[in-house]
Amino acid sequence: MSKLIPKSNNVWIFGAWYGNRYSDNTSYLFEYIHREKLPIKAIWLSNKNKIISHLRSKGYRAFNKNSIFGFYYGCRAAVSFVNCGYSDVNMYAIGKSLKVQLWHGIPLKKIKYDDEINENKPHNPYYNRVKSALLFIFPFLNDNWDFIISSSEDVSQRMASAFRVDLDKIIETGYPRMDKILSPKDELLNIFPEKKDWKQFSKIILYAPTHRREGRGGASLFDSMDYLKFNEILSNENAAMFIK
Repeated sequence: MSKLIPKSNNVWIFGAWYGNRYSDNTSYLFEYIHREKLPIKAIWLSNKNKIISHLRSKGYRAFNKNSIFGFYYGCRAAVSFVNCGYSDVNMYAIGKSLKVQLWHGIPLKKIKYDDEINENKPHNPYYNRVKSALLFIFPFLNDNWDFIISSSEDVSQRMASAFRVDLDKIIETGYPRMDKILSPKDELLNIFPEKKDWKQFSKIILYAPTHRREGRGGASLFDSMDYLKFNEILSNENAAMFIK
């Protein structure tokens, strides 16, 4: 069906975290297109009605990824932007679209095919047989990225290895969310919902360590931190620190 519906070059779809979140690189690129009033029909696809309602209240186009509209725009879109995988949008509709992987971080740790602990852990034979059968019936569900973005030559090497793609498919554009984080301080502080006057601080520091399993792994990143000493240093430097 998706092959029968003609593509529109100015229709682009976006999704994040299997359709469950509005966040990360895809959301910042989505908002940039709207803010700059580019001649692109940018559409967000999601599983969550709350996300869809929120985006619509801001004047954005948003649909349930599994609805008729989600399938239709998935088929119509010339480009699909995701930050995890095909299931960020309607995976059954994007067979002929240009697929761009924005990812959700830089590979400080091993990811995807290079991750021998999580990604490549053994499954039971039944799981493997079912997965193989599905990929045989629906070959378009196999990861086949047209482009993957990165932030540097070193990151490009790691992404090419992790996703098993040639280097010519890696584009060193930098990450949309980093453009926001590295924006002027007055603009950056607008994204924090707290009412505290952050402008009083001379420095704003972000500590966002990498993790496994959404932070549910066994190792704690903060067990050895001396919070009192650290707070004293921040106070002396007139600095505020955000920990993610």
